[in-house]
Amino acid sequence: MLGVTGEPGGPKAVIAGRPGLRARRAMWSACVAGIAVLAAACTPVPSQLQSQTQSDPLRTACAAAAVRSCALPYPSDEFTEFDATSPTGRRVRVPSGVIPESLQRQLGPGLGVSDVFDGADGFSALGPVVFELDQPVRVLDLPVDGGDVVVVYDLVTGDRVPVRIRHGADGILRGGVSPVVMAWPALRWTPGRTYVARITTAAPTMGAAVLPAPALADPDAYLASVRADLERIEGNRWREYASVTRFTVRSSVNATAQLDAMVDQVRAVPHPVRGLQVQPPLVVPSGAAIVTGEVELSDFRSETGRIERGRQPRPTWEQFLLVLPKQPASPAGAPVAVYGHGLTIGKETLFEVAEDNAARGVATIGIDVPNHGSRSDEGGYLLQIAEPAGFGRLASIAAQSIADHVGLIEALRSTLAPLDAAPWRLFGASGDGRVDLDPSRIVYVGTSMGGVLGASLLAYEPDLLGGYLQVAGTGIAEILYTSLLWPIFSGVVPGPAEPGDAAALQAAATMLLDVGDHGNLIDRLRKGPPVFLQYGLGDEIVGNEYSERLAALLDLPRVGAEVWPTTLPLRSAPGETLPSDGRAFTQVYPLQSSAELRGFLAHLTFASTSGDRSYVEWLENRLSAAGLPTD
Repeated sequence: MLGVTGEPGGPKAVIAGRPGLRARRAMWSACVAGIAVLAAACTPVPSQLQSQTQSDPLRTACAAAAVRSCALPYPSDEFTEFDATSPTGRRVRVPSGVIPESLQRQLGPGLGVSDVFDGADGFSALGPVVFELDQPVRVLDLPVDGGDVVVVYDLVTGDRVPVRIRHGADGILRGGVSPVVMAWPALRWTPGRTYVARITTAAPTMGAAVLPAPALADPDAYLASVRADLERIEGNRWREYASVTRFTVRSSVNATAQLDAMVDQVRAVPHPVRGLQVQPPLVVPSGAAIVTGEVELSDFRSETGRIERGRQPRPTWEQFLLVLPKQPASPAGAPVAVYGHGLTIGKETLFEVAEDNAARGVATIGIDVPNHGSRSDEGGYLLQIAEPAGFGRLASIAAQSIADHVGLIEALRSTLAPLDAAPWRLFGASGDGRVDLDPSRIVYVGTSMGGVLGASLLAYEPDLLGGYLQVAGTGIAEILYTSLLWPIFSGVVPGPAEPGDAAALQAAATMLLDVGDHGNLIDRLRKGPPVFLQYGLGDEIVGNEYSERLAALLDLPRVGAEVWPTTLPLRSAPGETLPSDGRAFTQVYPLQSSAELRGFLAHLTFASTSGDRSYVEWLENRLSAAGLPTD
């Protein structure tokens, strides 16, 4: 197993950069967003930033090394306290005053600082280290791996941990020039471990040199202890540092406890179906019938849209779409492919795989993710809630969707198991006296967001035959912040916000997104159903680095030729052919190779001939492994 980025016991990695990629993403994002959108979230950055943390009466309990935003650097163990009852020995206690009250009010009820960190025994394994400097920095000129400017060390081993350097939200507007520097883990910070990080004054600026944070000249007890940690690892270089921090990563059990409880509650209740309608399979040549209806699921969200700890769910009826094949692959009925759709679209996109499935005797079923399609009445359609007051609902989509799909699978195994609806008949009753489905044989297929969330689902469904993830990756927050789609959602950042405060809010949001992020479920996922990952080269909706992060975390081998070097050291399968266990990843060349369009079109490679061939090969592999014919 690869041990990159906080995963002890494995080889170290050098994070490869792709020339021009970061700059192109920044350019496209700026074009899509427009100056007006981002200007609302960011205030101008002066040529030199004077520390305002002591003079602003609304700022309280600032981080010791703060320059302008009281919340930075982030994360920091100075905002934790000893707790012998927690797995990490710590409990996060971030003072509410580190973020201006004017910004917190815009986020609505249930999204205060204390709510975000409620019960946490450390910080997100997938969140960034965020530094704010006294000068605007040319972030795009920093080495993508931080070089010697930005470094993160494992506190115990002293090993350097590979990172990826990013700019904050304001950096998009300013072409990568920002006083904020973000260092994201190349894979993840290991749960339960402690890290120490620093940035030097050698960061490239637009003019004057970077100065150290004022507190570094006369460090308090916390900063003195960080100084001692760094001196033990790399010698006395204190005068070179612009800022430093030390942080502990939350334990896996802490990060997954809320979703674990939700899944348990979902499985404890029945999932009836109602309103079944049988329709002709007009768009699926190998189909026998299309069935629509509603399934009862469990909604854990409050009136604000947030999933609150300990809240009891309420039953809700949600629409489903089911395609039945003419010839089921199993004598017991058709195996079922549960389909997860992508961001902004709906369950009807399952028709992209429905014919491939039906031609091989497999049924396909899907539901809408919250705030998509038929569920736009649950507080609004996705893009309508992309504002500060809607962030709680946005952040809850992942966990609620995972719980919904667990409920759907429970329905397949119970109330939908006796279904007899195929074939559809124009006259007379549909059905042939035999059950349509074989719920003992289920696979999962997810596209984009459906792949990202589907990986979490697979961790909770160990009996599935496997999961095929199209253009997916690990790290919900980082994927979104660096996606060409981010400008559509950037309105969730309250404004006007100083660059540091905006970045701190972005970083803290990873704590809320942790609930549904499969990056916290890697140990279970490694032992779970076989995962196959397909991604498009040059994808800038879900960047290749996040797909390769998923492949590395699961130690998936590559099948097919390596047509583009990976950003992480990944292995290839023997003969570059699909292993019998169905675990692998593959690269697919984009439909259009121009630099201007590749970032968008590479995200659609699942619909290409190569992408389709890859899926069919994997599906037949899984059917064969289940003892079913594939010809």
